[in-house]
Order: sequence, then C-alpha cells, then structure tokens
Amino acid sequence: MKKNYLFFLLLFLTCPPIFAQSDFDLVKIFNINGNVYTHEKIWMQNNNFLVPISFNTQNYTLESGVVISNPNYQPGQNSYKMLIAQYNENAQLVSHFTLNSIGFELLQDIKVDKFDNIYITYAVPAGYQLDGQTYFSNVPEAVTKYMMIKMSKGGIILWKKTFENGALMMFNLAVANNGDVFMTARAGQQNIKVDGITYTNPTPHQTQTSLTRLVVGKLNTNGNGMVWMSSSTNSVTEAFANIFVFNNRQQIIRLDSQNNVYLLGNLWGMKATFGSTTFQNIGLNKEKLFLVKYNANGQLQWAKSPTIPTNSLHLAPYQFEIDQQDNLFLLEQFHPGFNGNQTVNYWGTNYTTDKSISSLIKLNTSGDVQWIKKPNVQQSGNSYQCNLIYFAIVNEKILAFGILNGSFDYGNGLQINTGGVNKWISIEFNKDGGVDNYNILDSSFVLSPFNFIGMDSQNKLWFAQKTATVGTFNLFIGSLNYNFTIGNSNQKLVYFRSGMVLLNNDEFQKLDFLIYPNPAQDVLNVTGDDLLNKNYQIYNLSGKIVMHGKLHNSKINVEILKTGTYLLKIFNNNNTYINNTVKFVKR
Repeated sequence: MKKNYLFFLLLFLTCPPIFAQSDFDLVKIFNINGNVYTHEKIWMQNNNFLVPISFNTQNYTLESGVVISNPNYQPGQNSYKMLIAQYNENAQLVSHFTLNSIGFELLQDIKVDKFDNIYITYAVPAGYQLDGQTYFSNVPEAVTKYMMIKMSKGGIILWKKTFENGALMMFNLAVANNGDVFMTARAGQQNIKVDGITYTNPTPHQTQTSLTRLVVGKLNTNGNGMVWMSSSTNSVTEAFANIFVFNNRQQIIRLDSQNNVYLLGNLWGMKATFGSTTFQNIGLNKEKLFLVKYNANGQLQWAKSPTIPTNSLHLAPYQFEIDQQDNLFLLEQFHPGFNGNQTVNYWGTNYTTDKSISSLIKLNTSGDVQWIKKPNVQQSGNSYQCNLIYFAIVNEKILAFGILNGSFDYGNGLQINTGGVNKWISIEFNKDGGVDNYNILDSSFVLSPFNFIGMDSQNKLWFAQKTATVGTFNLFIGSLNYNFTIGNSNQKLVYFRSGMVLLNNDEFQKLDFLIYPNPAQDVLNVTGDDLLNKNYQIYNLSGKIVMHGKLHNSKINVEILKTGTYLLKIFNNNNTYINNTVKFVKR
C-alpha cells in the first residue's frame, strides 16, 4: 500500500518526543454478514488488536475463509454467538477463538492486561453451559445474568465469575498493572449475587423498584465473590434517582497508579447519593455528570458534581482518562439552552458560555480543577457546532478529536474556521491547557462521526465506522489521500489507522528538516541536511506568502510576523519544495 506522509513537527529545546501528522496508512474493511452485533472499538495487544463480534446467524465467515458455526442459532430468536478475532498491525488475521458453550452470548466489555490476558464480560441466558458446566439453572429469565472470564492470549480460560441482578447492565471493567480487576455497572434495587454470594442493597427504595443505582467493586480473582462492593444509594424521599445511560455516554471506570478507583457517571433524574453527598439534578430528563473516587480498599474518598443553572439543557460526560502522573482529564459538553450566558461551577471554578460547547478539564487526584479549556465562539446565532468527542494522552500532550462547524478561537493565536461546514478536527493541547496545533480532516467518507477507538503501541491512532453505503470513497488530510471502494450494500466495519504519530529518535533521519522552538517569538531555528542557501517561503493559513528568503545560517527571523499560525516550505535548487511542510506558531 502506498504511503504518503505530511509531517507537522514540534521540536523543543530539550529533545522531547516529536509529533508528526500523517495521512491514513491503512484501511481495513470487514464484511459483517448476516445479523451481527459488533463493537466498533478495538483493544490493542502490543501491535495486535482484537475484533469482538456477537453474530446471530447460523454461520459467520472470516475473511480467511474459516467458517464459524453457531450451534445456538434459532431463526427469529436471541441466539448470539461470541467470536474474538485477533489481527496484527497490518490487519491480517492472526488467530480467532470461540467458547465451548451452549446459550447466547452478548458481549458487554473486553479488556487486555499488560501480559496479554483477555478479560470479557457478556450476558447469557438461564442454563448457559460453558466447558460442560451449567450456570444460572434456576435463575428466572427476568433476572439479568452475566459471565466474566479471564483468558490467556491463546484462548485458554483461566477463571470464571457469575453475576445476577434484576437490572444489571452497562458492565465495565478496569484492570490494574498488578492484576487486580475492578468493575462498575448499572444495577437495579435488588440485591446482587456474585458467584452465588449475595451482596445486599443497603437502602433499597421501597416503592419505586425500577430505579437504578451505580455499583462498583473489586473482584476476588483468587476465589468466589468480591473483595469489596459499594454503590450509590436511594432514600424513600427521592422520587427519582436513576443513574442512566444516554447514547454512548455511560459510566466510565479508571484507575490511578495507586489503584484508586474513579467513576465518571451520568445522572438522568433528580437525585443520587454517594456516602453523605447527594447530587441534585436540574430537572427530569436532563443530564448532569458526576465524578466519584474510591480508594483501593473500597472507601469513598469524595463525590463531586458541577452546579449548573436550572434552565440549562444538559452537562454530559464524554470521556475520562488518567495520565502516568495521575492527572485526571475530563471531556464534557455543556448545553446552556437559549437563555444567554450560563455559568457552570466545578466546585469552585467557573466558566460561562452562551453556546453549546465541549470543554477539556484537568483535575488533580483530590478532584480540584487545574484548568478548563473551552473555545471562544467567534460568531452569533446557532449555526455552529463544537463537539469534541474523544481524546488520547501521549506523554504530555492531549490530542482531542471532534466535529467543528464555524469560527473558534482557542488562544495562542490559533483561530479555526471550517468555512461553514462540518469538519472533523484534531486539536493538540499541551500540559498547561494551551493549544499548540490543530489539523482539519477533510473526508468524503464522513457519513456519521468516526469513532476514535484507541492508540496502539506505536502511538498510531485508530478510527472506525460502520456503513452499508456502496461506492468509492476518498479519505484525505490536506492534499494527501487514500481511495478505497465498498462494492455491496452489506454492513461493513471499516478501520482507519494513523493520524498523530509519536516518532522516536531513531526515526528523525526520515524527516527532511526540523524546526524549533515552536511556538517561536523572534527566531525560528531550522535543522537538516544540506539546507545552506536553500530558499524558503512562509505562508499564512489562507495560502498567502508573508515572508521569503534564503537560509544562510539555519535561522529565520520571524519577529516581524503577526501573532498566529504559519506554514514553512523549503525549496531545492530546482525550485521543488522539500517533502515536509511544517506548521509553526508565532507568539
């Protein structure tokens, strides 16, 4: 496959990692034959990734020609079979496995630890059989039943656990580096059974048994049951206390380096209580996020939720991550309604807006806000969109992705204008919340938003999208593109790789020239082979040449430039420009 690279480099005075922007260098199209429930996410195993599929057909054919049969299949019935396929970094099938089981299997979550062990939770029916053993024989159909298994990378089951509850759903896992496993789920008012051991709801609502609560716990991986389990609580005075899931926003569980447990959740109702802290929502059918911390022993440390005006529409969680220094990063979206400026109070730190915008927030382990980064919308009315959806942490950089439409100012002289149409965009935040760079992704394939699904061990970013559209599509960043064709209207799952790439020192020789510092104030240093007396041109983002000259001493004086973002091109003697065009910021 032909690869074209366009590098946008950041070089610091002290030799930190270099970031480079490249076009998509891989497209993998999976045929989804029949009625298939498939996760659009992938989970990286070193340079490999997993594609988990639950298919409700009699057979499923992998692209290698291997046919996987479904012994549970009954036409018109819920008879899903789970299949896990493993692919290498070039999307070539390495292995696959199914379980030796009878009964449907509907995948909920899958995680991989540092030893490449695989942890899977999935819903099953009463009388489910696994490796010749029967589970949930006398459990009513109305009770939700889950299996959790740990498998080696070769597909050997290492242990199994069972869960029962009347409304157990949205089951998520977190695996610590030492092998400890933590879980969270939305549960009903009933007690929860784990491996047959009952964990009592301490404050069940006596009249509204349909209310849900958020449970969290640490699994006993050396025996039955849990090491500990805790949950949000309800009182008889609370008319509504649902912790609910809306679209793809659900409870998220993350661990810091000390195995403290953090839960980001979504309150869809009037009240929810954690310990002595009760969150009050702004109204029925409105969303409000909350953040809760437990220590590794299950003791509640704190529970916090922002204060927002009652005439706002929602404050919804999107993503929550913890970096290697235990900094917390939260991505949310606030919709203030249509009543002018509204103020959100993050337990002492305010921000005000009259626009529906996404904000990136950094907190410490005490939940104290370090900074909030939101754009200034440079237009009136409602014909705009500012919807950051995903982000990845690469060392001290936060790479955020989303859809923008309009004109926005993120500071540092960076003004983003999408020309009045929806554009996918990546924004590069530094550790202090400043925006160092951005890139607009033009693509004819954006039928619905891409899912940013993770970063592999080579720090290449992956995207995915489902489609049943027939045609030839073009993915491109700037002037670089990749064409591919979808030939029939069967459901497809399409994977895209690349985007921001972290380059190590061994890869510097692939680049024709580097610049530093970036941002620059007075002088821009240019390093590379055979650059003496080469011509250079500097463009603004409208494509106008604002400066030109010759490189006499590997330095360009940029003092006269206005604050903003520019592109640097260097030309060979035959007047063709050297391969990479570098974006830099003038302070």
